[in-house]
Amino acid sequence: MIKLHDLPLQSPDSLMILSHDFWNHNVWVPLLILAYPLFSLAIMLRYRKNYKKWCEENYASMENMDIKWLGDYIFSNFVITLSCYVVVLSDNVRSVLMHNIIFLIFFLYGFYRVLFQKSPYPEGYFKVSMNETKAEIRELMNNSNRCQTGDEQTDTVATGENDLNQRYQFTNKLPEYKTKLEQWMLSEKPYLRRDFKLTDAMEILPLNRSYLSRLFNEGYGETFYQFVMRYRIAESKHLLLTRPDLNITCIADLSGFSSPSVFSRAFMQETSCTPLQWREKEMVKKNVDDRFIQ
Repeated sequence: MIKLHDLPLQSPDSLMILSHDFWNHNVWVPLLILAYPLFSLAIMLRYRKNYKKWCEENYASMENMDIKWLGDYIFSNFVITLSCYVVVLSDNVRSVLMHNIIFLIFFLYGFYRVLFQKSPYPEGYFKVSMNETKAEIRELMNNSNRCQTGDEQTDTVATGENDLNQRYQFTNKLPEYKTKLEQWMLSEKPYLRRDFKLTDAMEILPLNRSYLSRLFNEGYGETFYQFVMRYRIAESKHLLLTRPDLNITCIADLSGFSSPSVFSRAFMQETSCTPLQWREKEMVKKNVDDRFIQ
């Protein structure tokens, strides 16, 4: 006969209990707790790429845009999720202790990142109107030749709201916007500023942030970051050929890059060679052409 005290005691969190009595609150509450980190992990994996794209659409330099923290956060969340599973499906005291240690480390890391993380939003980002209709109304008022005051201005805005879709389409203005933007880039060279950002283009274009993003995406098929990088690479190539006395650090600084390492990475991605290698190739090619002409 088997005595009662000889029978092994079942853990309340064992797999047998989970499968046998699912609707017990001791079962579905831990499972519900496990579903939360899984949901958070799925959300972070989904929007990680979107966050990077958002940074590229708003900034000309990615050096201060620390995206690595999001990958670390996703990995930490994954480790915590695994430890939660171990705690729920096991009655081992050591696993509970290990889970608490992991969670504490994660909490301290998250506190550190929040305390020292630079805000990804440009200055005055939320002060700028994000409504596309208002942006078109602003364009209508700027391009209007009529100078009205008081109630007449209000009537103009109201009329513009009703006829915006018919009278002023963004796609119809796209060539004009591109021309203004390219002239500004060539004459003022704002891309030479390290802190150059998307909202700076509002100086010459009556568009809000969302419309400016569409200008680069639809007009050039690239993000704001890629657009500015083309101008900076072109400027650096010009300096490499015309100023052989300058070193890489000076060229990176004069071209608007935030650091020589950022310049080298961007240049290699564009030309598949280092700046010095590219300069040597171009100088050799130029000497060959000069000899051929002579």
